[in-house]
Amino acid sequence: MRLLGFLMIGNAFIITFYCLFNGIQNKTLVISSCILLIVVGIAFVFQDRAIEITFGNIATIKTAAKQAAIDAKTVSDLKERVESQSATVDLVAKSSKETREIMEEVAQKNKILGGKVEDLNNLTSKVTDKLKELEMITEFSRVATEAQNDNRYAFDKLVLWYDDKSFSTMRKLISNIVIKIRTDYAGVLDQGYLKFDWPKNVDSNKISLSDFEVIYRSSASLYHAYLVNFIQNRNDISKENKMRFFITVVEKDESLNATNYAGKFFAQAAGINWLPFNIEPLLNWWKQNKDKAENSKK
Repeated sequence: MRLLGFLMIGNAFIITFYCLFNGIQNKTLVISSCILLIVVGIAFVFQDRAIEITFGNIATIKTAAKQAAIDAKTVSDLKERVESQSATVDLVAKSSKETREIMEEVAQKNKILGGKVEDLNNLTSKVTDKLKELEMITEFSRVATEAQNDNRYAFDKLVLWYDDKSFSTMRKLISNIVIKIRTDYAGVLDQGYLKFDWPKNVDSNKISLSDFEVIYRSSASLYHAYLVNFIQNRNDISKENKMRFFITVVEKDESLNATNYAGKFFAQAAGINWLPFNIEPLLNWWKQNKDKAENSKK
């Protein structure tokens, strides 16, 4: 089409020059036809470009068919892109709304769950407190039972617990048990004791105090009350040596019965009163009079 346009333009100039130089009378018609051919030729030459050609008042031609098609295609693509982006925007908006709703739901459930967790923590705390209370009651029962079965250490623990705030709810019960034990040992009738079986190679009536103390420390505590009475009844052991032995028993022996006998015998020798298991007066007396007692033995 572009070649045809060039041919039309060229022929228009040739025909025009031929007519003008050969004396054609109607020059206006010739020139008009030439211009028309040139315009049409130019239209064919520039048909692929969007241009506008104006020849005064004679003619105006726009050759943009193909370009218009291209522009239409571009516009169509742009429209599709805009529509696609619009759909994407709608999807994002929908997703954002759903996300916000989910977050609100999660927040609400977290709030509910937080309340449940707090309730669970409170319940756990109460259970823990009850378990501690149960452990305390169990320990108290064990110690109280041992104290009533000649365990000096268990008795001393009860005395300490009386002033312990942790056992404030059981203070009255502790007091009753301690008082009962002291009353039992302070009665007119002495507590009984088991007789100790001496080794066959030992003459109990001739055994020295030092050898006796070795046997005493190695024997079971349920025999200690008997052995304390045995020393008390030995006439060949001095009063001072007996008191030294008795104060050792009072201070650290694990048998309540043996401690009670030793405390009673020591108090008689010292001339002071004995309140079962109130050992401080005896320890103080011995601390103040120990040297005097040792010198009198010599």
